[in-house]
Amino acid sequence: MAATTFDTLKFTKRLIEAGSSPEFAEATAEAFKDAQHESRPVTKTDIDLLRSDLGGRIGTLESKIDSTRWILLILIVAIIAPQLKDLF
Repeated sequence: MAATTFDTLKFTKRLIEAGSSPEFAEATAEAFKDAQHESRPVTKTDIDLLRSDLGGRIGTLESKIDSTRWILLILIVAIIAPQLKDLF
């Protein structure tokens, strides 16, 4: 992977020209430079891993929702059935 260069002085000057304070411009430039050095490009493998992880989590949530739906149905029937018996 080729290293990318980042001109902090040019970035700082541009922020100051846009109306930022010099302190803010310098801090922003340093933070941006640090973040750029720490990051790495996302690969297709990363996306596939994330997709499979999310798929598993979504499947788990769907099964929990189904279980909750059945429990609520049973509770509703248990509460309403005795009241209907009294009406008829």
